[in-house]
Amino acid sequence: MYKIKHKLLPKRLCNLFQLDSGSYHLRKREFVQPRFFSVTYGKHSLRYLGPKLWNDLTPRIRNLPSLKQFKSVIRMTDRLQEFLQFQYSNMLYDINF
Repeated sequence: MYKIKHKLLPKRLCNLFQLDSGSYHLRKREFVQPRFFSVTYGKHSLRYLGPKLWNDLTPRIRNLPSLKQFKSVIRMTDRLQEFLQFQYSNMLYDINF
């Protein structure tokens, strides 16, 4: 979604997503999440998940100035979440035994 926001991808791919043009921005969304007609396919499609995951990011991450910085922060965030999940699962394991 970073590349789409900054128009670093072909126009045909960028046209799959729609920027949120609402005047209120109460939810601080940048991309519109389309409605889907099939839970099986719609909820797992790129057109739905891309904007959903992007809008779930903090504005600080979404507004990073370069793709390199964006990738670096996303990777660190993923590693931190994995580490915390690992620590939590070990803690639960120790409690059960």
